Amino acid sequence: MKKQNRIKKCIFLFILCFTICMPVLAYPVYGNEKWFETALPYGSGNVYFQARDKQSNVAYGYVKISDLSINCNGINAWFCNSSKSRCSNIRYCSSAGSTQYDITYTSNYNSGAKVLMGIEDYDEATIGSHSVEGYVNYN
Repeated sequence: MKKQNRIKKCIFLFILCFTICMPVLAYPVYGNEKWFETALPYGSGNVYFQARDKQSNVAYGYVKISDLSINCNGINAWFCNSSKSRCSNIRYCSSAGSTQYDITYTSNYNSGAKVLMGIEDYDEATIGSHSVEGYVNYN
């Protein structure tokens, strides 16, 4: 009788551990996050970051804003190829914190492709200076 109870407990613990770990296995993370921070140029000026190699064939990446300067309503962000030709949609990113803004590639999303991020001040400020900090994952 004791042996049957031990077997039942072991099976129960195995199922419990598998159930808890399953969500982690179901959502793989590709690529890795890269930190960025920059002052945003006046008007409609663009900022481009260092080109990186894509880590997967996933057709989207994301941006997370950690900090925006006071009175800055956000940025527009997009991905480009190494020639700075846009290869994704443009995404408005406004909230600092844990919000993840997905950016969908329209081309150049295969693993190993050279990609970089471009951003601009959403406000197109002409007076004062805005800045932004955050993370980008090209996947």
